[in-house]
Amino acid sequence: MSLLFLLWACIIQAQSTYPELESYFNRLAEREKAMGSVCVRQNGKILFQKSFGYASIDPSIKADSLTIYQVGSISKTFTAVIILQMEEEGKLKLQDKLSRFFPDWPQASQTTIEHLLRHQSGIHNFGKDLSRKYRDVKPETTEEIKAVFRNSKPDFRPGQKTEYNNANYIALSLIAEELDGISFAQIVKQRITAPTGLTRTYLGDSIEPEKGEAYSFYYRKGWQENFTAHYGKLMGAGGVASTPTELCKFFETLFRAELFSAEALEQMVDMQENMGLGIFSYPFGSQRCYGHSGNVDSFESMAAYFPEQKLAFAVCLNANRTDFNQLLIKLLELFVKP
Repeated sequence: MSLLFLLWACIIQAQSTYPELESYFNRLAEREKAMGSVCVRQNGKILFQKSFGYASIDPSIKADSLTIYQVGSISKTFTAVIILQMEEEGKLKLQDKLSRFFPDWPQASQTTIEHLLRHQSGIHNFGKDLSRKYRDVKPETTEEIKAVFRNSKPDFRPGQKTEYNNANYIALSLIAEELDGISFAQIVKQRITAPTGLTRTYLGDSIEPEKGEAYSFYYRKGWQENFTAHYGKLMGAGGVASTPTELCKFFETLFRAELFSAEALEQMVDMQENMGLGIFSYPFGSQRCYGHSGNVDSFESMAAYFPEQKLAFAVCLNANRTDFNQLLIKLLELFVKP
């Protein structure tokens, strides 16, 4: 019996254990409410895996457990891991100033690496600025991205407040490239995906369905394909592509402290204003998990880990017009102890 057949048999068995949950996701696809994939793992074993709907409508490709989705801001957890690895290696300190790397950026001598990790830097949120100055700004190269930072007026003083902003994690990506001397895509591979055996997780770019990558869709008298962006430009802020199964494996590996030390993990989950280093804390009943959500175009995702139960879950949608929070509750209520 082949290894592939055994894997497929295990997936089928895991699904059939929860027929009502499987039916719930089938109905979402049939009623054009959502499409995507979900996974729940405990102690490294799949408890439930389900794919529903399509990865591509034209050409017609059904989603399956190997379908790859853009996971948006879940990328920030990957980036924070990389920065904490570099701290352990002595390449940087969290209290290092941004001026060590980019001295000509505004407030660089007051902004620390930790400010960036905690979204407290005050760097201008140019990604959400619709003014004439930024509306047509589409940097193509690393130098063009750096020029945008250099010429942006800060929104507030570093440490003054916490304000979620993708620019912080693009800046961290650029710092990582400065220190390792390779592209951020290579850094993700060398530091996380290759050592962890994540073969379908990488820094994405334009979508290629022949590689198993899903398109995203919005609804207008039926599902309509989104414009295909170049997600790699989001770098460590939102450029990672993955599958729910591999996201679960990533969080399991993270919380076993295999990507860095237990002390670094403790540092990562130290919450200030409910924000850790590239990670959030979420309550579910009496339990608490740690993870991140993501949204980019019509992709919607979340992955997290319940340390007390050693349970990981991930949801990746490429189309959704239902309540994402209710979908999470429906998925988790069968697996998370009260």
